[in-house]
Amino acid sequence: MKNKHTTLFLMLFIFIVGASVFTVILAEDAVISVISTVSTLLGILGLLYSFSLDRNISEASFLFDLHNSFRGNEKIQAISVKLEEVFLGKDTHITEEDRHNLVEYLTFFEALASMEGRGVISISSFDSLFGYDFFLAVNNEDVRALELETYNMYYTKLTALAEKWEKYRIKHKLPIPLSEKNK
Repeated sequence: MKNKHTTLFLMLFIFIVGASVFTVILAEDAVISVISTVSTLLGILGLLYSFSLDRNISEASFLFDLHNSFRGNEKIQAISVKLEEVFLGKDTHITEEDRHNLVEYLTFFEALASMEGRGVISISSFDSLFGYDFFLAVNNEDVRALELETYNMYYTKLTALAEKWEKYRIKHKLPIPLSEKNK
């Protein structure tokens, strides 16, 4: 894909140089005007493409940093291990003693929900990084009883994100851990 874009830019460069030489040879006002306009439009398209690439790189860097902060947080990882054990069918429960770590885990996703709601990032961009962890929590019975249902007023964005994200996963035929819709 990178070679395709390099080739396209090389062809545009050759076109602009050729058009400039052609303009100098003919020196017609109409030709100069048309070639100048086309060159300007091509330049604008090149800038827009460059801005798009910069945005993609910035988003990827942002998501990488988010992922590292999630995986690097010991409190979040303590809950993550327990949630995975539940998913794997082990007799593990999230208890009141886990609540402090659980709140930090859910607060991370509440912040992610806020960013998604404001259009900073999209579900499609963070689904593969966080989807599994998100649904292990929001679909866990202990998490729901201990935190999400009891303190639902603190997790409004997270609840809205859960509905939207579930629709996204259903539409793209992706599994939803611990969901009845998978059965």
